[in-house]
Amino acid sequence: MLKCELEIAGQFGSPEASDAVVPIFMRAMKPAGTQVPLHSLDDRIKQLSLLLRVSGRFQKFEGDPVENVKFARDRAWISVDLLLWIADWEGQSKVTIAKVLAERVRGVPAVLEPLMLKRKLSLDKRLLQKELEEFADRFIKLSESLEQA
Repeated sequence: MLKCELEIAGQFGSPEASDAVVPIFMRAMKPAGTQVPLHSLDDRIKQLSLLLRVSGRFQKFEGDPVENVKFARDRAWISVDLLLWIADWEGQSKVTIAKVLAERVRGVPAVLEPLMLKRKLSLDKRLLQKELEEFADRFIKLSESLEQA
């Protein structure tokens, strides 16, 4: 299988929500410009986007913690929403926030698998779980270093 890239984007319900989460999640994505390749998805998939939606005082997001899987028409990319509520970040340590984010990332294979099968796209669920676990571990380690700084 050819690799696809893991990408992230965020939508934040307030500046405070952004300030609490961005240092952990966004900086963990590409420290020093490193790429996050995935080898577990069908070779027609070129990108898996994790869309982080973080509730805040101006906008709140409702739904399941990991939801809303979308495929591009040409199936070249997939997006999955990861929701965080105010209680997940407000007044929480960076490590606690990182653990919540890691749990959301770990939930991606479970919501992705049924739709991949429905669209007759191959998926190595065990490998995807391993690849996403490594990504989640990266931002947990980053949060620990941010708290020590």
